Amino acid sequence: MAELLDEHGNLFGVVNVVDALVVLLALAVVVAGVGLVWGGTDGDRDTAATDRTVVYVDYRTDPVEPYVADAIPEGSIETANVSSIENKSVAPADVVTENESGALSVRSHPIHRTVTLRVGLPVTRDGGEFLYAGTSLEVGTGLTLDLGPTTVSGRVTAVEPGDS
Repeated sequence: MAELLDEHGNLFGVVNVVDALVVLLALAVVVAGVGLVWGGTDGDRDTAATDRTVVYVDYRTDPVEPYVADAIPEGSIETANVSSIENKSVAPADVVTENESGALSVRSHPIHRTVTLRVGLPVTRDGGEFLYAGTSLEVGTGLTLDLGPTTVSGRVTAVEPGDS
């Protein structure tokens, strides 16, 4: 039976051990590169492309300063997470106060505003569910929206599928 390594460091007397390891490493790099480039299947790419759509939501911001309300644009938006703002209305924010007898009442805040928007959001459809940034889009969902010149936080008050 032949020796595993001879006196010159050759594997089975044929190939140097270091050379064999270099060849194996090069093969592993090539296989990993090919897997990275062609890793996904065409079926995965087609599914992701056909499941993209726009959903229109009614959205109410948390109370904001008047200058923030003024900075919210209308029309097409050039951000990654908002397609458009179809409608915008601004009203004084409501606050709950307590009088001397302990009764609660609702009144308008003298400064803060609540902005109600109709917003087009790019979503992914997963069965009957719409996913926005990986989160299920439902009434009551809290979202922070990048609207270009400003960012606002608030809640979804209605969800209506749009055109694909």
